[in-house]
Amino acid sequence: MITPSRAGMGPVERLLLFALPLMLLVLSYGAVAWSEGTPWPWLRYVHESGDKTLLDTLLYYDHAARELWVDLVLAAAIPAALAAHGFGPRPVSAGTRNGLLAAWSLTLAAILLGSLHKVGAQGLVDNLTQLYTRPGAPPEWGSHWRYHLLSRLGLVLTAWWAAGLYRWWRGDTGPVRKAPFTRVLVAWGVLCLVFLPTLEPFFEPRFLGHQAREAVTHALVTLPLGLGVCLALARLEPPAGHRGWPPRAVFLVALAAAVMVAWTAIGTVLTGAKDESQSESLVQLVFVHFFEHGFSYVLTPALAGWLFVRRPAAA
Repeated sequence: MITPSRAGMGPVERLLLFALPLMLLVLSYGAVAWSEGTPWPWLRYVHESGDKTLLDTLLYYDHAARELWVDLVLAAAIPAALAAHGFGPRPVSAGTRNGLLAAWSLTLAAILLGSLHKVGAQGLVDNLTQLYTRPGAPPEWGSHWRYHLLSRLGLVLTAWWAAGLYRWWRGDTGPVRKAPFTRVLVAWGVLCLVFLPTLEPFFEPRFLGHQAREAVTHALVTLPLGLGVCLALARLEPPAGHRGWPPRAVFLVALAAAVMVAWTAIGTVLTGAKDESQSESLVQLVFVHFFEHGFSYVLTPALAGWLFVRRPAAA
């Protein structure tokens, strides 16, 4: 177990986990503004579907409802990964815990109530049951879950090996507790069965292309923010130098995540997935897409942080 000799984060952690994701969002806004020829593009129709402004894209309530299951899984995976590698929460005030609880609860309420307002009760149920991959697609049970299967499992595994690599970098390579993270993997497997597994995520061009884009978005923004919030609340040991190589399990899990990413990337190219996209604009396909997950950037880190510190730690 990592000893509670120091709390907080160093400048490297703050740069990688907070500054870079936020800088990427600023860069994305700049790309949209440059493409639209205005510093205030919020009311311009920039979404790849052609029917949503940038503001509509940021407040895309029914899309956020479709994303809830995959966001909840990632939010649970981040603190579980840290707990598996020996990181525990430092003593925090009730105000901190309640603030995190309020942040994710209010975000969840906004998603559900906003969806009710936009698409009605039946539309909300359709989105929660994962009937649609994207607007205009035929309804099919669990299709949206499968639309993220490889990318989200890759992110979940990345949370695990990133936590292990960070523990090694801090100078500790003790035993790994499997139980916390195993529970997340079991939950992910149960959801896969509920939403009916198919081979679409592995071979269908539209699925591969979407997963590639999702992997980029969440690996660069959502996952770092979630890790950053939890590590800001963790007990950290001062760097003690490297102690040999990282544990073999870290390499194996990182390899598994890399194989998923490689399969998705290569499959996207070989199957011509770009031809299945709703737009040919790089700005719309990449930079606008970062705004489509605005709710994820609040819900996932806040819920991850709350799960990490929900029980008061020993002083």
